[in-house]
Amino acid sequence: MHRLARELRRAIRYDGLFWRRFAYLGSAYGPWWWRRYSPTAIGAIFWAVLPEKRRIVLENLGRILDRRAAASRIARERIALQTFVNFARCLTDCLEAAGPNPPEFEVETDGDRILGEALSRGRGGVMVTAHLGNWELIGRLVCRKGFPITVAMARERNESVRGFVEWHRGQEGVEIVYTDGSVFGALDMLRVLRANRILALQLDRPSGGDGDRVVPFFGVPTRFPLGPFLLAQAAGAPVLPVFTFLAGHHRYVVEQGDIGVVGRKGGVAAAQAALDSTVRMLEDAVRRHPDQWFHFTAIGGEGWAAPGA
Repeated sequence: MHRLARELRRAIRYDGLFWRRFAYLGSAYGPWWWRRYSPTAIGAIFWAVLPEKRRIVLENLGRILDRRAAASRIARERIALQTFVNFARCLTDCLEAAGPNPPEFEVETDGDRILGEALSRGRGGVMVTAHLGNWELIGRLVCRKGFPITVAMARERNESVRGFVEWHRGQEGVEIVYTDGSVFGALDMLRVLRANRILALQLDRPSGGDGDRVVPFFGVPTRFPLGPFLLAQAAGAPVLPVFTFLAGHHRYVVEQGDIGVVGRKGGVAAAQAALDSTVRMLEDAVRRHPDQWFHFTAIGGEGWAAPGA
């Protein structure tokens, strides 16, 4: 009885299975006007009923925005509200793409050339992304272009949604490998690269273990994972920084950094230099799109490295 009650509580939490399924049904089968306009209302509702998440977003914006904007409470509240709305919009688009009648997305990108160039080397590629814009959608778009992709992810903090997430991502052929900090997880990811696949990892989700390094991020000493760059170094795979931004209804802009190579002779220092450079790219991207950074934990705070955050 107690176990059933615990599972029910997990399912109806704001990040639980009930809301994921509700969002999927509305996005995949709802009328066009619901899919187009409901994210604004839904985002505003979550902004209102999740005061702790709202406080964290406001705190982060105080570091991200320039001094004048950060000093204005009204400006930060407006951007915080837009952050929740944009998150709802990106989630709706991603779930709609998994439905029976996926929309045609307008995507501005030069990614086909870059991915093709990376895979032509035969050693796969480490795609470094973040909780910025629609990172979920990029995997589907990459698969639709014929590029094999595997997403490395932490296990969901709320176990009730794990099966749904695996089903949702697997529809387009996106494979999943779990990052659990063990040597077996690292070997699985190396096998992905040696199969000449794209391995996608999120830079703003450290493991919380010894593999993290502290790098200044908006002036705050913050942990980031060194693992993606050590993997690229070990496999001889190029590093591909990629960020996907919402630009309108069913419209996205994909920004790619230059293809990077982590030299094996440089050892850990070379991997650290690649991490530092990529963190600077992320910082610049977040500064330009502060209302599309969906990392609802405080920069450098205790929850930053929590699994499933």
